[in-house]
Amino acid sequence: MIKRLLSLVFIGGMLFTSCKSDSDETPTPESEKTCKVIQSKTITLSPNSSGDTTTTNYEYNSQGYPTSQNSTSSKNGITTRTFTYNSEGFLTEEVTETTGSYSYRQVITYTYADGKLAKKNAKFTSNTTNYLLDHYYNPDGRFSYLVYNGTPQDIDSLLYGYTDGKLTSIRERFDHSGNKINHSYTITTDTKGLVTSKIEGNNKQLYQYNSYGEKIRLDMYSGEQLYAYQISEYDDKKRIDEITYPLFKGHTPLNEEGLFVHNPTKFISYNVIPNQPDKVSYSNTYEYEYGAHGYPTKVVSKQNWGEEPTVITTTYTFSCQ
Repeated sequence: MIKRLLSLVFIGGMLFTSCKSDSDETPTPESEKTCKVIQSKTITLSPNSSGDTTTTNYEYNSQGYPTSQNSTSSKNGITTRTFTYNSEGFLTEEVTETTGSYSYRQVITYTYADGKLAKKNAKFTSNTTNYLLDHYYNPDGRFSYLVYNGTPQDIDSLLYGYTDGKLTSIRERFDHSGNKINHSYTITTDTKGLVTSKIEGNNKQLYQYNSYGEKIRLDMYSGEQLYAYQISEYDDKKRIDEITYPLFKGHTPLNEEGLFVHNPTKFISYNVIPNQPDKVSYSNTYEYEYGAHGYPTKVVSKQNWGEEPTVITTTYTFSCQ
């Protein structure tokens, strides 16, 4: 009898457990869900301009990487961007096309070696210009040199030099149009590999970063005279491009002139004139609204060149699972 009662209690417990409704389960917090941007809407209001509204729809593959981003602009027509991956999940091609008064097509192909980016080829064609850019990367997956369209293929247009894995020099020999130029920079970096100084002859640039590696100040000198500087500030929130344009497999995250970790809140560029107050030449401020997932749901950017600001407002729609 006792064994029978115990058996009934056990079976009854199983029945009770199996009959619990989904509403009894604790919902997953929004901050722990995987979220994707599925649509954005950007409204641009510029001085003496009719403005523009652009709506973009986003799609992704099962690994969470973007596969298409299609935009419709009230002013600039339709822009489509598609991403293609190989069976191992490496990005192999990125194609951007626009229609409208200024139409163009850009095809970027990616090649890898030992799991790291080795070459990026960009071909740009429009109704006004065409060019080809070949980017080459070293065995560590870091940028090595660039060849512009119209320059000899065995001569680099832009060359990065490294010593013990750290950037130590930059040389420019041709501009975007293939015209000869001559710039050589000596580079120093910190323990993270971020540029702290960039010197060419009598000119130098000095960089400062916060604890995340984000650039917060850039000073520009001619001899010992400071003639311009830039100030940047950031919040501590997640960036939208972590979703819409993430770090792709095999691509190296390091940007030698500052990492992209959080959202910028302020950028101001100043000109320095002796015996006069520093003059703002350009400013861009950002205001954000955030969702429970931690990403911005609304961004208002105000760009100012000294006149009425251009105001760009973008709202984001998410799907979280």
